[in-house]
Amino acid sequence: MPTASSVSTSPTGASRHAAGRTGFLPGDGVADLPALLGALERAGWDGFYDLEIFSDNGTFGNAWPGSLWGRSEEELAGRGKDAFERAWSARNRTPLDQVSPGAV
Repeated sequence: MPTASSVSTSPTGASRHAAGRTGFLPGDGVADLPALLGALERAGWDGFYDLEIFSDNGTFGNAWPGSLWGRSEEELAGRGKDAFERAWSARNRTPLDQVSPGAV
């Protein structure tokens, strides 16, 4: 099952979480999530997507400022759904070109 997440890296290559930043939802990071979603769709994926939140509000020893885990479940689910729907609406819908006609 594909997971809708954000690849969030800083200019140094460290994750934003490691750099003390958190609070990112799908589409907030550096990954081109609409392009990835479009590629999955064009490849024939028609299954479910999973939103997985990596954060810490101190539960595991790192009380990151702005932690998404500090939000209510209802707010976080709503924000995550909205972020995913924005990325899905912006997905690349360009049809695939057949690279090698007749090749199977």
